Amino acid sequence: MARRATWIVLLALLLAPILGGTAGSPVFAQDGNGDARTVDSSTQADNGDGETDDQTSDTSPTATPTTEPTPTETPTETPTPTSEATPTDEATPTDEPDSTSTATPTETTTPSPTPTATSSGDDGPRTAAEGTGTPKTDPTPVVTTADIKITLNCRSTPERIRVANNGAATITVISIKSIYAPIQAEPVTVNKKIGAGNSRQWLAGPTATGTNVLINRLILKDSVWEREGVVVETSVGSVTQRCSGAPPVTVDQIKVTISCRTDPEKIRVTNNGYRQIVVKSITTLYNPLAEEPFNVNTALNPTRTRAWLAGEEATGNFVLTKKYILTNNVYEREGVKVVTSAGTITVRCPEAPPDPFNGEKWIEINLSSQYLIAWQNGERIAETYVSTGRPGFDTPTGTWYVNTKLVSQDMQGCIQGECYYVPDVPWVMYFTDWGHALHGAYWHNNFGNVMSHGCVNLPVSFAEWLYYWTPYGTAVVVHY
Repeated sequence: MARRATWIVLLALLLAPILGGTAGSPVFAQDGNGDARTVDSSTQADNGDGETDDQTSDTSPTATPTTEPTPTETPTETPTPTSEATPTDEATPTDEPDSTSTATPTETTTPSPTPTATSSGDDGPRTAAEGTGTPKTDPTPVVTTADIKITLNCRSTPERIRVANNGAATITVISIKSIYAPIQAEPVTVNKKIGAGNSRQWLAGPTATGTNVLINRLILKDSVWEREGVVVETSVGSVTQRCSGAPPVTVDQIKVTISCRTDPEKIRVTNNGYRQIVVKSITTLYNPLAEEPFNVNTALNPTRTRAWLAGEEATGNFVLTKKYILTNNVYEREGVKVVTSAGTITVRCPEAPPDPFNGEKWIEINLSSQYLIAWQNGERIAETYVSTGRPGFDTPTGTWYVNTKLVSQDMQGCIQGECYYVPDVPWVMYFTDWGHALHGAYWHNNFGNVMSHGCVNLPVSFAEWLYYWTPYGTAVVVHY
């Protein structure tokens, strides 16, 4: 009887896994993704905190979910016995069965795998977590100094400073200041906002009006050109903008004047442009000396003038030569060529005056320059510096004619309270009826300056030449 009971117990143990796997109905549960899956109610056990764990015996069926579920796919379980105990005729049951001959299932807890649903799209597979995650948000717009454009009008009145915000967010203009020589009131605080895609203009100068006046005085030194500008401090950083550069100097902005008949001869160069130039060389036109061109290589700043001298009376740091370089009796055929960094300028001496006496000899006396020229056939025959009457004893202007000639004469008299006596005055030629004459002066060598009581004093050697060259009736033209 005991033997039969033992067999019944063994048979019950062997059939329990098979009968228990089909005894209950399937139970549906939600996985971590919200999908339904099938769970065997016979393998559910309470874990003690209200949640359940899947219990799986070595001899119980194992739930194996599919690895590639479709959106409507439900994982299934296929019970697979892990072992099969079959009694044999050799088994001899006892009241205390041998553990080696008795198949007693041992229960172990195995967590059930959680299936992960995947879907395919144009970019490849992606998990459900990616499809149901937090929606992406657009980044906050950022403005950099590269998005800020500043335009200046440095030479207008009032001066204009425009700030444009080309970024995607609002900025604040904090302050503005000039670069070259800021005044004490700078930087000028403004604290004005400029919206995305907008601009704002500030004015500076005594004529500035409106709500965006920066300051009521000019702050940009326009004469320094690109060395001037502004620094605009904004909420995203500082932005610097400079004024436009000075235009290049052209030859028509360089003025060259020459004094062809003075001693010393003078060549003046004036820079009327906005940038520095270099005067490189000077050359005469008609009959250049062997040492020409004169290489001067002198920098000349805007609005400045430099004069170079030539001749016996030339002194100072800008002497080209102690020789006379301008052949002044050829008039406009003579002149100078000045080479500069901006180009070459050519200037000629004055043209010859029209011949008022149809080729006849005549004498010209210039009271302003204290200079005499002997003319014939429109040509300068000879010339020299002279000394005419002092103030109060002025040599009369007009056209006169030589009416008396004396090789020598003692001169004496009293004029306006001044009495004089000069013996043996040489080479005398009177040209007025009241005592004005051309004559040599041996008592001074200050020609080129007024000295006389009204006569025209000549160097003695020149007076002799002029005496024999001049016939009676020769015209004498005196002018300033």
